[in-house]
Amino acid sequence: DDGQSRIVFTGTPAIPLDQIHGTLQWISCVGENCHSPEEIDFDLHPEGSSVPGSAIADGGVSPEGELPKGEYLPADDMVKLPHGLYGYDNIEDALAAAKAGGKKVFVDITGHGCVNCREMEARVWSDPQVLERLQGNFVLVALYTDDKAKLPESSWITTPDGKTLKDVGRVNSYIARTRFGVNAQPNYFILDADGKILAGPRGYDLSVPGFIDFLDLK
Repeated sequence: DDGQSRIVFTGTPAIPLDQIHGTLQWISCVGENCHSPEEIDFDLHPEGSSVPGSAIADGGVSPEGELPKGEYLPADDMVKLPHGLYGYDNIEDALAAAKAGGKKVFVDITGHGCVNCREMEARVWSDPQVLERLQGNFVLVALYTDDKAKLPESSWITTPDGKTLKDVGRVNSYIARTRFGVNAQPNYFILDADGKILAGPRGYDLSVPGFIDFLDLK
C-alpha cells in the first residue's frame, strides 16, 4: 500500500545459496491495486558453473569467489575455512592433493568450540603474508576434534583396547593423539606429500612473524 514495488521470492527456504533456484516475481503496486506479477526464473548455481570451495587438486584452497586452475573434485570433500580458504577433512585426501600439486600439507587440529582456534584465525591467519602462504604453498586439512557427525562404518576405527570410534570428532582426536602426539587445540603441523612431519606442533601463539617462520620451515 505504500506505492513501492516489491520483490517476492518463491522457492525452497533454508538451503545453501548456491543451490537456490526458483521464480522471482516483480509485483508493482499502487495503493491496494497490484498488477499481475512478472515472473523471472533464476538459479544462483546454474548447471555447469563452479562453486567456490570445490576440492582443488593443485592446492585445495581458493580465495572467496575465485577458483584457481586445477582438477576439481566433489565439493563435499572440502571444509570451508576462514578468509576464503578451503581444505580437506581427512589427511589421506590432503596428501593425495599435495602429491598431485607438488605442495606441502598444512594440518589444522581444531574444534568448532575452540576459542583459541578462532583467535588464531582472526589475528594470525588473517595477516596478508600468512594468508598468501596458506593459499599458495599448502594443501590444508582441518581435523575437528569435537565434530559429532557420524561416520560410515567403513571409516570407523577400533582402538587397541577394543573401543570403536564412530564419529568424526572421536576419530580425529584419536589421530591427533596417536599420529601427532597432541591432545589440545589448536595445534598445527606441516607434512610433506608422503605424510612425513616437517614442522610442528605449533600451538596457540599470536606471533605473526613466528607463524610465518613456521610456515617457511625456519
